Formats: sequence, C-alpha cells, structure tokens
Amino acid sequence: GHQDRVIGFAFAPSGYPPLGAGGSLLASASWDSTIGLWDVQREEFVTFLRGHAETVESVAFHPSGQLLASASWDRTVRIWGVDPHGQWQMLHVLQGHSDGLEMVTFSPDGLLLASCGCDRLICVWDVQSGRLLYQLQGHTSWVRCIAFHPESTILASGSDDGTVKLWDITPSGAGRCLQT
Repeated sequence: GHQDRVIGFAFAPSGYPPLGAGGSLLASASWDSTIGLWDVQREEFVTFLRGHAETVESVAFHPSGQLLASASWDRTVRIWGVDPHGQWQMLHVLQGHSDGLEMVTFSPDGLLLASCGCDRLICVWDVQSGRLLYQLQGHTSWVRCIAFHPESTILASGSDDGTVKLWDITPSGAGRCLQT
C-alpha cells in the first residue's frame, strides 16, 4: 500500500473496459506523492502511478474511465491514460497554478477539467490538448472545492473566504463570474 496518509479517492465509472466490471477500479491519492490503483472486485492492488513531486491531494476519473486526473501540492495537474493493454501512462502535465492544489474534477461531458488550490485560482483546461482555457480569479483565500453543473456550462467553487461562486465556462461566457 501507500507509505503515508491516503487523503482522496475516486471510483472509475461503470463500464470501465480494462477490468471488465464497471466501477471496480479505485484510485487513491496520498501524501507519499503517488496514486494507487486498486481492483476492488478482485481485492487486488493494480499499480502505483508516479510522477508528482509532492502530496497528491485529489484524483478524478474521466467519464469514459480511460483517463485519470491528479492534483498535487507540486502545483501540477497530471492527466493519465490507459493504453489498450491496460497500462497507465502520463499524458499531460498541466501547469497554471502558483501554489499547491486542493481538487481536480472532469466536466460531465468529459471535455473540460478544472483544478483549484491555495493560489486562490480555478484553472479550466481542455482535456484533449491540455491547454489552459481560463484562469478564474475572484476568491480571496484558498479554493477548496469545485463542481461542474450537469450540463458542463457552469462551474461552482467554494473557498476558505466563505464564498461560493458560480462561473460561466461557455465560450461566450469566457469564465465570467455569474454569482457570489
């Protein structure tokens, strides 16, 4: 297992192909700077994903189950992909934050990825290219949590500053804050 505290989990969505039984793959985030992958149905450890230099704070599966994102105190988001043989590899290292990260999440349509952290920013990324689309600013303290609306058009953020903000992340909205 991990060599330090485990601080986050994510289950793969149903229909995850490499293991054959949807939802049986679990990813864990740890202070030991790794992501653990576990086959829950078989009660077996699968592998560790290594690449972060500091604590991995959050993990999230893409709706397809073919991608996994991780957010770390090393100020990076990493996107991992699974090949046809079930082997995981790092696809993108996303850099846009200036301090440690708290959370990462995919949009329900799988096109966008959002990250937030101690730098008071929310970054919104294009999943396929890894390109930074928006850097959302407006919180005055750490941003701890983010969630996409089911239609992937609005992003909610919560902060230590005591506020919840709603952001328009459509191309025409360009990351504008809709409501605090």
